[in-house]
Amino acid sequence: MKCVLLTSILTILWAPAAGAVSLTIEAAQPAYQIGDTVTLIITGDPEGASDTAIYGRLAYSTATEPVGASQQPLVTSFGMDTWLQGTTPVADGFATAFNQLAPGLTPDSPSNLLQATVQFRAPAEGRFTVAWIADGGPQRLDFFGLTNAPGGSYFVRPPVPEPGTAALLALGLGALGLSASRRRRAC
Repeated sequence: MKCVLLTSILTILWAPAAGAVSLTIEAAQPAYQIGDTVTLIITGDPEGASDTAIYGRLAYSTATEPVGASQQPLVTSFGMDTWLQGTTPVADGFATAFNQLAPGLTPDSPSNLLQATVQFRAPAEGRFTVAWIADGGPQRLDFFGLTNAPGGSYFVRPPVPEPGTAALLALGLGALGLSASRRRRAC
């Protein structure tokens, strides 16, 4: 009876921690203009889970001009070493946000959060979405057992003229109008 009670208590205490692995994507700003560099910030919290490797690739809903991706290494649970970083290739339509292996390929629970960034230029206006590749294959999302996580939706607006440019344009048009009205009176 004591073993059953102890196992039940341990299961209840362990279950919330094991299920709390999270992965979020945030844009560095709420909206972008055509030609701006869009920066997505990825934060992952393993919440004590352990694994030997993590990988995450984002797919974009529209064409993009890739700029780059970077990741900070996870630190081992003892804080003595860092996880090995793999490549994070980017191309039109996708970016590998993170790719890391635990030292010695032994399961490890890192002592820090995953921090990664993905950057690209949006060549057209409109709404675009990013989503983790969650279907099978080597490029699917795998973050401490998490194989499906929310993506995001972002806006790209057409360029807006600066207030100074608009004021100069208005002054120029006003001067042209004044000059035209003086010519009519002179004739």
